[in-house]
Amino acid sequence: MIVKDNTQVSLRIGGIPYPMTNTTFEDVCTVQNACTILPTCRLILNDTTNFFSSIDLSDGCPISIAMGRSKNDKTYKAFDYILTDVSSIDISNGKQYVIYGILNNFKWLRVKPHKAYTGTSSIVAKQIATECGFTSTNIDSTDDSQVWMTSNLSYGQFAQYLSDRAYVDENSMIMTSVDENSIFYYKNITTIPESFPKPYTYFYQVKPDSSAKSNYRVTGISHSKDIGIANQMYGYDYNLINPRLSGLTKMSNKVNFKKNYSNKLEINESNLNMGNVRTEYCPPDCGNNHDFYNQAFYKNKRQRAFYSSDTIIQCEEYCSVNLFDIVRCEDTEIGGINPTEDVYFVVTGKTRMVTNKLAYVEQYVLTSTGKNTSNSSLR
Repeated sequence: MIVKDNTQVSLRIGGIPYPMTNTTFEDVCTVQNACTILPTCRLILNDTTNFFSSIDLSDGCPISIAMGRSKNDKTYKAFDYILTDVSSIDISNGKQYVIYGILNNFKWLRVKPHKAYTGTSSIVAKQIATECGFTSTNIDSTDDSQVWMTSNLSYGQFAQYLSDRAYVDENSMIMTSVDENSIFYYKNITTIPESFPKPYTYFYQVKPDSSAKSNYRVTGISHSKDIGIANQMYGYDYNLINPRLSGLTKMSNKVNFKKNYSNKLEINESNLNMGNVRTEYCPPDCGNNHDFYNQAFYKNKRQRAFYSSDTIIQCEEYCSVNLFDIVRCEDTEIGGINPTEDVYFVVTGKTRMVTNKLAYVEQYVLTSTGKNTSNSSLR
């Protein structure tokens, strides 16, 4: 099926091609996010020919969604999902089905390995990704060698656990996810050059940037800030207390914020010294973890909370942009952003949708840290 901008889309359910016309579906949507274990999909389909009468819509039913500029273009790829949930309602000429799925990697999603791994968290992350069939990885090195126990976690949950306790230096912040291309990411978000990396991707509303490697026109833009709950949890004077077998305790109560993406941070400076807001306790340190195990947990949580400002943009074309890419964006709603300024956004979400209006839409969540502040070391 060909939609706007000559983008091609096809769908197979249970191994059988689904008849894609503007009357047999409402929309097909895939969602990738930096905070989820695997990408997901949603299909809203109008079955007017009893197509599903011969399909077993049960847990694990295969769903293949192919999208790209054209079938002969390298961008055209099929992404394999499995069904997780389905519901249906009667419509005038058949049934409408709402189907949810998740990227097809059952081992990553559900299997619990129950074993120990030795090495830095980045080495272990690559090892478990390989065990689960991710042949392509994008991993930043860490300095946190120890024996890592999976406990009762699935492979995907274990990767999240590793990233929470990963350590590179006092400024690092590790995040992990998998995109729809089955690329496994384990990225230190704060390792950005002092000057903006070139060539770069630029999203514009009015004027493209001649210095960019790619320019994509924005047809919709909105803004969201989760600053209240983020600051309540980790923004103001958050303490982590770590008792030791010696009887002494160690407290983590400060984090260094490296202003790489922009000179912005959503913190009310007048509240910084008002007193303790949140205190947590961790299990006694028995000396069998890496030297910064609890400090890394504290630091990663607080650093992530600072990235609380999202710019959500919509493009009506195929964009070669992936999770954790660093981009720039022109925003005329706030007076425009000059491409020569050091303003950075990290891509933390990507949604692709085809609608029965024959429209193809991509939506990106571009995350930054907020308004100007002079603070670089925060309690």
